[in-house]
Amino acid sequence: MDIQLVKAIESMPLSDLDEFIAQALQIRARRIAPSFNKNEADLLFQIGQGLPPRIWRRYEALNQIKDNRNLSESEQSEMLDLSRQIEQYSFHRLQLMSQLANLRKVSLQNIADQLGVGMPKYV
Repeated sequence: MDIQLVKAIESMPLSDLDEFIAQALQIRARRIAPSFNKNEADLLFQIGQGLPPRIWRRYEALNQIKDNRNLSESEQSEMLDLSRQIEQYSFHRLQLMSQLANLRKVSLQNIADQLGVGMPKYV
């Protein structure tokens, strides 16, 4: 990998870095997509999208605050909202993975293993 490229990426503001990563993932998906049918490629792309990093960063920050002190009412409300967003995303991702498993005629666990995605113990 080009050292100058890595240095340029390191110096990007976080919002630009998030956008860069999203675009790089789209390029990667397009490159590997020819080996999959359109439905598979679409599902793989959606599964790989993930939540915006700002949501994870804020959720982690609130968790650290919670470890050190009680959260304020507004922080509790924000954390509950973020938890719901994460739960909704996780459920949607699981649905997409299930569709991919049906398309490939394999188990959901097999898809999780192929994608390197951990599965909750209760699924």
